[in-house]
Amino acid sequence: MNLWLARRFYDTVFWTGCLTFGIGWSLRIFGRHRVPRRGPVLVIANHQSFFDPWIVGMAVPRYLTYLARRTLFHNPYFSTLIRALNAVPVDQEGIGKEGLQAMLEVLGKGHAVLVFPEGERTPHGRMLPLQPGISLLIKRVKAPIVPIGVAGAFDAW
Repeated sequence: MNLWLARRFYDTVFWTGCLTFGIGWSLRIFGRHRVPRRGPVLVIANHQSFFDPWIVGMAVPRYLTYLARRTLFHNPYFSTLIRALNAVPVDQEGIGKEGLQAMLEVLGKGHAVLVFPEGERTPHGRMLPLQPGISLLIKRVKAPIVPIGVAGAFDAW
């Protein structure tokens, strides 16, 4: 998919989410102005539900690149969808070296990257232990790190 078309798709998903979550679940976003508008930025968020990438994407005022577990790319239709939304596959076993390298490359190009450091959705609504690769990424990244807390998505799902 070419970049222009991918960006229009991303924008469509963004505005659909704003309407859906704003009207259906009274979504509230605070601190959006704290995310740098230009240059590399690493966004780190907790992972409560399937809604989280969408919700965090609405909270950040720029296009995000997402780290997504490799198994999500097995279905060709879903793979096409999430690739169009800037998802990059990462192996959940070990430190996910190729995924981390991909994120460092994306950050090196001045883009914003979203990582869920728990590596998976929580089954109970509370934070899970962080994956070992996230500390390596944080140590190597030369960009602002913006933590985002998602609250209520576990119950909404």
